[in-house]
Amino acid sequence: MSLFSRRGQPPGPACSPCPWDCDDGDGTVGIVDFLTLLAQWGGPGSCDFDGGGVGINDFLELLANWGPCP
Repeated sequence: MSLFSRRGQPPGPACSPCPWDCDDGDGTVGIVDFLTLLAQWGGPGSCDFDGGGVGINDFLELLANWGPCP
């Protein structure tokens, strides 16, 4: 399993089953979520997966989980 991929693992108590679907909640990680991540770059937001502000690690996680949510 990739360092950045959490697919197949049960969500934690404060973790959505598919946090990478961070914009429209359509059950797919795609371009809309990527554009939302870019708009939030450098600050907090729904695409901040690691709690450190939206940045490169969040971008890599989003890419590693691209496609249909588990």
